[in-house]
Amino acid sequence: MNVHEGNGAAGKADDTRPGFVAHQGRVLVAEDDAAMRELLAATLHADGREVVKIASGWELLQISMERTLSGRPEDAFGVIVTDHRMPNGDGLDMVEQLRLAGCFTPVLLITAFADDDLRRRADGLDTMVISKPFPLRAFRSAVSVLLSLQARGD
Repeated sequence: MNVHEGNGAAGKADDTRPGFVAHQGRVLVAEDDAAMRELLAATLHADGREVVKIASGWELLQISMERTLSGRPEDAFGVIVTDHRMPNGDGLDMVEQLRLAGCFTPVLLITAFADDDLRRRADGLDTMVISKPFPLRAFRSAVSVLLSLQARGD
């Protein structure tokens, strides 16, 4: 499986159509800290996942929307993993924009700032939250759960 750097020009897909099945091994990782981004990508890659890496909220919104609007299911993400606090738009704000646009790809929000308000907001956006620091096995498990939900259409 490949690990790609995002550049805003990647392929696109619509993951909101009835019967649509996203690429089950493709994960978008949005993390502004380079070392954490590489660790998460390497962990997913070791699990056989294809990973697209980006570093900002704007890139998260851009690449997700491109893939949502293209109509090419083979390019869709099975899961989006995003940090909460990033430059050019925090992860949860970007998820809210995606949901408003009709993109319902499962999301795992990673944060060191998981208070009750953030968790309620994430829950309202059907977004799973994992608090930093976290064991890699918990991260792997969360991604697997979200991929299985995507596969079932939940």
